Amino acid sequence: VISSSRVKSLLCTMDEPPAQVPRHTTSLTRLWRRHDLADSVTKFLPTQALAMLPNLSRSFEQDKFRMLLVAMRGSGAAAACTGALLSTL
Repeated sequence: VISSSRVKSLLCTMDEPPAQVPRHTTSLTRLWRRHDLADSVTKFLPTQALAMLPNLSRSFEQDKFRMLLVAMRGSGAAAACTGALLSTL
């Protein structure tokens, strides 16, 4: 059995947790650079927004085909789009 004075001394020496955890601000380009989040960002945005992303940043322009592949897989039209792309080439 622990005495009440021992409990008080333990409680007095414990560090209090911070009242507010500091938040880290992030931008869409930082989220995009993390490959595990780029697919989620692509799935979340509407197609009109996806069409505008390459105009915003070079990293979006470089990953344009990745965006298209994720969007095609998400819509269930990957086979049809791939067939159309290959027949065009």
